[in-house]
Amino acid sequence: MKQNILLLLFACAFGAYSCKNKSATATTTSNANTTHFFSIGNFFMSEDKEVETTPYLIYQITTKANGTKDSSTINKTVFASLARQFIACDISNSVQKQAYKEVAFKDNATKNITLNYSPANKHLPIQSIDVLFDEATNNVRRIFIRQALYNKDSSTTVLYSWKANKSFTITKSVVKKDGTKYTEQQYVNWNDNN
Repeated sequence: MKQNILLLLFACAFGAYSCKNKSATATTTSNANTTHFFSIGNFFMSEDKEVETTPYLIYQITTKANGTKDSSTINKTVFASLARQFIACDISNSVQKQAYKEVAFKDNATKNITLNYSPANKHLPIQSIDVLFDEATNNVRRIFIRQALYNKDSSTTVLYSWKANKSFTITKSVVKKDGTKYTEQQYVNWNDNN
């Protein structure tokens, strides 16, 4: 009996040491209909509603392909139109989520829990979604989305980044068939003082 207790204490101590020295752990869930994917669409709609009902000064900074920057204020209608681009990337419905797998990471260094969604089929437009949660509050901190779009004369990669309750960025990189490349970025701020 005494030997079993010592073995149990050793196993607990080793387990605690192992967990303490790992900066991130990961778990994977299947993509069956029973898997509950985080609805980024609902999150973005609630953020849009918050902006709609709060008297924020909303402004944008647009960086054009030639490197010039332009800043201006935008109204809530324009904000809602831009937010719809994020909402359209939601993959949590029962049809779309079949094509994606969910992997959860816990990063002890940053105190984040990250949900990553990626497709088995690399030809789907939504190539990855990362949702970062604050470990202590379970509130969303950031969402990153990578979208790949193709047409007959070019390919476009769109990177979406949303900082909860603060700001978002949409970065579009286009590569034409003739090899011409350009990138444009739109940063929208309503509550980011950093």
